[in-house]
Amino acid sequence: MIFYYSLFLYLSVVSISQIYNKNNNYLHITNITSFLIITIFTGLRDNVGGDWNVYIVLFDQFKQFGFPSVQIFTSSDPMYITVNILADRIDQNIYLVNLIISFLLFSSIFFYFENNENKIITILSSFLLIVIILAMGYSRQALAVSFLIFFYKFFIKEKYI
Repeated sequence: MIFYYSLFLYLSVVSISQIYNKNNNYLHITNITSFLIITIFTGLRDNVGGDWNVYIVLFDQFKQFGFPSVQIFTSSDPMYITVNILADRIDQNIYLVNLIISFLLFSSIFFYFENNENKIITILSSFLLIVIILAMGYSRQALAVSFLIFFYKFFIKEKYI
């Protein structure tokens, strides 16, 4: 539990410091540092999450799929299966899969709030939902949410259709 409190405390201190320090270099450095810390914290978790054992079993099952495979695109989670297969093909394990998904999730959030100076406050305000429940608990759903945010940002809001 101390790790969760430490992350929350770090994000709190950074967000408060960003409110009072409007230096662009400081904001940029703290945003990048916070992004890396959150991504590594959630991506390299071990035996954490509601479906941890299921994800381990799925990772082992996906090793049987060829790439590209019809099984990937007829499933309900084609991107999740693709990330698993690619991680296996470069002789990695479930930790790389979680790290990639965490990177995509927090990248989408940071891209969505690119014009907001205090991106860390947005993460902090949704700490329980985004970091603890979604990123740490449910990898497939986190990947889906990240693509929904990217879709909304780049195709609907920015009209890159």
